[in-house]
Amino acid sequence: MAQPTHTQTTETGFQSLWRDHYQAKVESIVADDFPQLAEQTYLDHAGTTLPSRTAIQNFAADITSTLYANPHSQHPAALATADAVQAVRTRILASCNVTELEYSVVFTANATAALKLAAEIVPWQAPGDAVDGSHFWYLEDAHVSLLGMRELAAAFGAQVRCLTAAEAHQLAGPTPAPIATRAPRERPFHVVAYPVQCNFSGARYPVEWTSRFKDSSASWADGTPRPPGTWLTLLDAASYLTTSQLDLGALDGAVDLVALSFYKIFGFPTGLGALLIRNDLAPHLCKRYFGGGTVLAATAREPWQVYRPALSDKFEDGTINFADIVALGHAYRQWDKLFISMPTITRHTAALTLYAAYSMTRLSHANGRPLCMLYLDPELGRHLEEAHETDLPTLLPLWTARQGPILNLSLRREDGMWIGYAEVSRLAGLNGINLRAGGACNPGALHRWLGLKPSDVRRNLKPHDMQQNCRLSALAIYPIKSCHAMAINAGKSWPLAEHGLLYDREWSLIDARTGRALNQKRYPRMCLIRPVVDRHQQTLAVTAPGHPDLRIRLTGVEKGREPLDCRICGDNVLARRYAPPHIDSWFSSVLGFPCHLVRQDTPTRRTDSSTIPTAPGSALLFANDSPFLVVSEASTTETARWIAERAAGGSMETIGSRAKPLTAARFRSNLVVGGAGLAPFEEDRWTGLQVGGQFFEVSSATIDEGNRSRMAIH
Repeated sequence: MAQPTHTQTTETGFQSLWRDHYQAKVESIVADDFPQLAEQTYLDHAGTTLPSRTAIQNFAADITSTLYANPHSQHPAALATADAVQAVRTRILASCNVTELEYSVVFTANATAALKLAAEIVPWQAPGDAVDGSHFWYLEDAHVSLLGMRELAAAFGAQVRCLTAAEAHQLAGPTPAPIATRAPRERPFHVVAYPVQCNFSGARYPVEWTSRFKDSSASWADGTPRPPGTWLTLLDAASYLTTSQLDLGALDGAVDLVALSFYKIFGFPTGLGALLIRNDLAPHLCKRYFGGGTVLAATAREPWQVYRPALSDKFEDGTINFADIVALGHAYRQWDKLFISMPTITRHTAALTLYAAYSMTRLSHANGRPLCMLYLDPELGRHLEEAHETDLPTLLPLWTARQGPILNLSLRREDGMWIGYAEVSRLAGLNGINLRAGGACNPGALHRWLGLKPSDVRRNLKPHDMQQNCRLSALAIYPIKSCHAMAINAGKSWPLAEHGLLYDREWSLIDARTGRALNQKRYPRMCLIRPVVDRHQQTLAVTAPGHPDLRIRLTGVEKGREPLDCRICGDNVLARRYAPPHIDSWFSSVLGFPCHLVRQDTPTRRTDSSTIPTAPGSALLFANDSPFLVVSEASTTETARWIAERAAGGSMETIGSRAKPLTAARFRSNLVVGGAGLAPFEEDRWTGLQVGGQFFEVSSATIDEGNRSRMAIH
């Protein structure tokens, strides 16, 4: 790929452009509170922001010097803990410009748990003779956790509908109508749910929609008949609240439920979210399970219980995560010191994102082809194309209203072909850049931007479709660990055993001086040893340059001989040494020091002591970490291209002229897969592989470990 041309998008230029809009000393904030950024570029604040060092230090000092206790108890320490928790609830509501008189804070494990709780407590009603039943409407660009609410809603009888952004805008109408927020609640209850900010693209959706969605008029703005009953509104604010304030007070009760996540805002604590519930919903909400601390009284012999009246007490089953709630209080206090106000953060992140988007749209290859395709609102995209750098401050208000500080993009090569996200992620990581790649847990937005229909997604997951785009191009075993491969000829079959391919890594060479297994990284002459298994003759033939051929019978290990205790990858493994002295002498002569040939014909399961992760309970012989190693030809070719580019750029002058071409054999794989439809590093997302009638499960523990890739192949 040609080097892209760059516009002048320096830090100095950014600071100069926004001098009148943002005055905070970002550099000092990073140095004092976020030292983890010293050697890294972190671009995944949508996944989680980073915790403040000072906030964590303050929490550590507090939790180790103050007696905190279970707030369900009644002793002084417990009561003090309950007061500390209540103070944090108050602070959360204050950040949304409301009080305990209007909303309750129900702590959950995360935003996902908050959305699940919301789906559980809504009084859904199935259609009947007299009523149409409940409806659950959700926005297409919703996080998968909000999408998952439809399963519970449907299970309780609700009718489910997915809204596109255009449909939601049309239903809501151009302006919100005045509403009576405290009008009597009438059954059935319905829910309209949407994210304030799409976590995939950063697109923002008006919170004012909630007022129109709750309008009690007979029809929607487009004339669509409105199902009778009470419409509740739910906002997924987890992404939005990271850099902006949700002013519930200004919405005058139009929002009934809000899901949020605190690690998205503060980076710590990570196991804490909340559901904000409008208090006047209390008489109508359902509790389908009760746990410790939620009842005033209950009987064991009869199904009778009385719930505690406060919404937080009623819906927080079991002991709340009070220690993390205390930590959250420290996070809020340090946040106030660092950033002063949320508008400060909103302004800075919006300006930075707008400047980055403007700059990235102007990156191009040497032939003029654009490098970046941003997934942006088309209107914002047009403004960016037409704008000059000095126009950006004028564009900022529209940008802030329509777009959050998330830029999602795809990259193209010089010829216009797409660069796979796995490749982008790898190259970024090699250069100290941490960014998020993939679908961001938002299938609706992902499929919409990529033009995928539901039928496309279903078809892509069919096993026969996955098999069509790749083939098995090579098969090999390594009878003696760390020695040369034995290729299985095309068209030939090879048996499978409990540990993997039959005879694969069944033998090993042991240093007679230390009892440790030899490996090619330390003893490169091992690559000269070529073992070949002849299943018909029942022999293991071994050759090496300058030495006579060695032939060993497969049944030649003396079963009566004492087993040898040797070290394999940090594990103690029992193996049997061959009795005839000429066998050890042959290998010792090739390598130049005393060693033993041992065989382990009974696989072991390594689960505890090994320093290299293995698939749980995998049966192994002398293999490092997994019964099989699969390598992709496409990934190997792409890696070879990277190496060639670096060599051409002068970063590998010392070895570029001497380096042998990179092939799949360098990685000492058992199976090599290829095919025209196989993209580089596509295998990182595989969960299984089927070859003929045999299915192989992919173990995440061994992906990208590449322990054999450091060995020389000749």
